[in-house]
Amino acid sequence: MQGNFSYYNPTKLYFGDESLNFLKDELKNFGPVVLLNYGSGSVKCNGIYDQVVAILKEAGKTIVENPGVMTNPTLEKLNEGVKIARENNVDLILALGGGRSRPSRNQARTTLHRCRPRLARQELPLFGRDGG
Repeated sequence: MQGNFSYYNPTKLYFGDESLNFLKDELKNFGPVVLLNYGSGSVKCNGIYDQVVAILKEAGKTIVENPGVMTNPTLEKLNEGVKIARENNVDLILALGGGRSRPSRNQARTTLHRCRPRLARQELPLFGRDGG
């Protein structure tokens, strides 16, 4: 590693069967536009997607989506999410996942990430290995 740098990552994570119980209260801390990130569809099969969408609508949030986020996403997929967030002035990125490791249980992993308007206007370079 070269040079000095600062890393700031304002992220709150909830894991487990009870994670959705915290979502309604957390939504009060964010603006009206929510980007919903999820993978290949297990969240729709296990019912988490419908539960989250209902909570978001009840809270009066506008929902935009970025489906198909894969494990170890490609640089292209990451840039796609950045573009969606910028174009929609997203206030919150809400990532859902679950069902893969324990398909018989109704588990969810919910990530709350506050978008920074200053960052949304910048061209942020993403560095990484592009590939599957």
